[in-house]
Amino acid sequence: MRRIIIGFIMLLISIKGLCAESASAGFLKIVPEARNAALGESSVANADDINSVSINPAGLADAKGIQVVFSHSMWLFDTMMESFAASYQLTKIGTIGLSGRFLLIPDIDDNYDENGNKLPGSIESGDMMIGASYGREIINRLNAGISVKYISENLAGVNGSAIAIDTGLIYKLTKEINIGAAVLNLGSKVSFNDGENDLPMMVKGGIGYKMKFKEGRLLNNLNMGAGLKIPNDNNIDLQAGIELNLGKSKKGFGASLRTGLKSIQGKDFISNLTFGGGIQYSMLGVDYAFFSAGENVGTTHRISLLFKY
Repeated sequence: MRRIIIGFIMLLISIKGLCAESASAGFLKIVPEARNAALGESSVANADDINSVSINPAGLADAKGIQVVFSHSMWLFDTMMESFAASYQLTKIGTIGLSGRFLLIPDIDDNYDENGNKLPGSIESGDMMIGASYGREIINRLNAGISVKYISENLAGVNGSAIAIDTGLIYKLTKEINIGAAVLNLGSKVSFNDGENDLPMMVKGGIGYKMKFKEGRLLNNLNMGAGLKIPNDNNIDLQAGIELNLGKSKKGFGASLRTGLKSIQGKDFISNLTFGGGIQYSMLGVDYAFFSAGENVGTTHRISLLFKY
């Protein structure tokens, strides 16, 4: 197993040489679901429900029944993101999914032409992504998944669009240990009127550990994940996360506590930490995540409403 993991990491590092130096459609870097965000975006190997759509579509193979998640992100500089994802498991065929993200940017009232003359109206911007996903177990213990996405970007009235895919694998080494990898935002350039820009493609790979405790205990299970993120417009990074799930009562109540390390970049280690939690009752769940981008930048908050049937 050690050789498999070392070889897996070396493969991910070698892909860095294929990456570009800059990218457009930066909103695709924002992970909208609160659970993923609170875990430092480290769940590439532990993805196992509807939240898998944005981190590793192979996790959809374990998304049972019907699952739906709505997420609201209060991002930096008064920017907000609204997102949704839904999945349905088809017997012996796999799981299909549909998702969307909508970045809402405040209008800019100060609108001037190239000569410095003030123009009427305001400057409007905003981004959108709509995607369809599919995941299934392709051989024993190996899950695979793919998403196809249409991306639209509006930068102060200049429109661009692109088509991209996400694809991933999760291999279950044992009942407790998984390894996973995903390639996100791989596709065409964003085409604008005056040129083209690369998408923020990234490669992620990692290892996950899931421990279940005896029934009747307050602590139900423990999930841990760690891995590498290799973006095409930044340096190789490390991410990690841990989740404690408290057992549900007879009435169906449950709770989760989460924390993660989103990045090791920068001098301020504390600003790279993420925090969050969740509560569950029967088929419903609510998740929350908090992340500080630094004293001079601001904080972000994400909340998700999850339905599983």
